[in-house]
Amino acid sequence: MIIGTALHLRAEPGKCIECSRCTEQCTASLEVQSMVLSGSMDDAECVLCSGCVDVCPKDAIRFSFRAGFK
Repeated sequence: MIIGTALHLRAEPGKCIECSRCTEQCTASLEVQSMVLSGSMDDAECVLCSGCVDVCPKDAIRFSFRAGFK
């Protein structure tokens, strides 16, 4: 039985150029850039809309799947 979702956002802080486009694009008004820089994209408010992924010029944010998520 699967609980929750295996799809999540993954950040690569070393690629971030701190342009703030991700935060500006966030439909949930999250501080996405801070999340990227900390390396933790887990936030219950995130609806996985892909806005931050789409606007990141350095691909510092991307979708990923959690293996063995139950």
